[in-house]
Amino acid sequence: MGLLIVFGILWAGAYYTYGYLTAATRLAALCAAIKPGLTLAELRKFGTQHGLLGRTAESGEIFLVERRTFGRYGCRIVIDHGIVSQSAFKAATP
Repeated sequence: MGLLIVFGILWAGAYYTYGYLTAATRLAALCAAIKPGLTLAELRKFGTQHGLLGRTAESGEIFLVERRTFGRYGCRIVIDHGIVSQSAFKAATP
């Protein structure tokens, strides 16, 4: 039983370490996949499918961050009247 617990702890540590080390590349690709012209409904669906969290608004600048990296990496998205007009990768500043 103790070996199973140790294995679980090691697996969880490896999962989050790998996710954190590959986050910049992975998120840059995800942000590039958010194309201008997406509606809010399509953006929410995309975010849900890819583990991105954040509030969406009808207009303005929003940030969708990845929960796997505890919000350290994400996408800066500009929305104009319910339609995505820009999307770019954004790393949190320390």
